[in-house]
Amino acid sequence: MIYRWPAAALGQLGRVAEAKAMLDDEKALEESTMRADEFAAAGDDNGDAMWRRIANAVVQLANNTPPGLVH
Repeated sequence: MIYRWPAAALGQLGRVAEAKAMLDDEKALEESTMRADEFAAAGDDNGDAMWRRIANAVVQLANNTPPGLVH
């Protein structure tokens, strides 16, 4: 079973990340990182930070390990 963080817990960034991750986790991470790099190169720190948070959320969504102790 794939564990998915509740989109409400992550807000709008979570919804974007979840939509991207549903297509392909690896591609979603690559595209999010690429967009962050584009914003950073353009000097847009807010855009860079937003896409880095989306990339982080994609990684969390791709994590198949449930939080907490496993018995």
